[in-house]
Amino acid sequence: MKQQNIQIITTDKYKEVAIELRFLTLSESRRNAIRTLVAYMMSDRIEKYPSKLSMSEALDRLYGATYYAGSLTLGQVHVFRLRMKALHPDFSEAEQLKNQMSFLREALYHPYLTEDTLREAKKVLLDNLKRQEENPGYYASKRIYEIFGENTPLALSATGSKEDVESITLNDCIEEHQRMLKEDAAYIMALGNVEKKTMEEELAEMFPLGTEMPDLPLSVSLPHMRDVLAHELPIMAAMHPDVYPGFREVLPALAERYKLFIVSNCDAGYIEMFLDTTSLGDLFIDHLCPGDTGEGKAENIRTLITRHHLADTVYVGDTENDRRECVKAGVP
Repeated sequence: MKQQNIQIITTDKYKEVAIELRFLTLSESRRNAIRTLVAYMMSDRIEKYPSKLSMSEALDRLYGATYYAGSLTLGQVHVFRLRMKALHPDFSEAEQLKNQMSFLREALYHPYLTEDTLREAKKVLLDNLKRQEENPGYYASKRIYEIFGENTPLALSATGSKEDVESITLNDCIEEHQRMLKEDAAYIMALGNVEKKTMEEELAEMFPLGTEMPDLPLSVSLPHMRDVLAHELPIMAAMHPDVYPGFREVLPALAERYKLFIVSNCDAGYIEMFLDTTSLGDLFIDHLCPGDTGEGKAENIRTLITRHHLADTVYVGDTENDRRECVKAGVP
């Protein structure tokens, strides 16, 4: 058996144990689309639990465990990901960790790939692609990458094109799933309060994946990347991004009563561009992002609270991650 690439990060900081499997292969538009569809099909059903309800009930029996299937691109590499997070046995039951790995193994080796799940996955992906094309900011970024990243991985879509998606068959998905298990460079990661050696042995036994890394060119062309970054913000600014209806009426009223700040997960320059093009900069006292500080949202929230001596702080967000970051930062 090939040597396995298993990384264990031991910490008692969390009540959960997180396990992630990653499969890496060269990025190619149609293959990316197939792998994205496979991830969609694997995200809420598997052979053992062939309905969304039975899948949800199985996760509930694992004390509210969370499970995720998805994909992304990193340079010239497409990454297929399976991730599961569940309560540590100290906060659930003795067999919890074993049950968690067993669930993840079932999901990996026995996905529920059928004509019905493919049809549903295609609809979701095509709807997402349509919404992206209708979003001016996304369309501008896409064109920038296509133009300045021509003949490089920057021009490749992580999810493929509409034409790619429409041409894919169930057999394509089944073959890619099997090829991924046999040929991809595989990485196994775990994070939590676990005994490192024991965890490595159990993961190696549970997931006997060949993980020798092929000769993949992981880096992208830096000159092309610099071109993209140099042109992206000016082009986005030229498209005059606007805010949701009613925002311009509500925000000044809020600014009269409260001190307003922005904390966002973006690169440096994006918030400034947004405030400048929308003429809303005077309403905000300060802002931070990872591109400014290298820190995550929770730490940036705490930094603004300390910097401006704030009390009774409230963060207004729109995602589950926003809620989690607020919990870390200690704000509602």
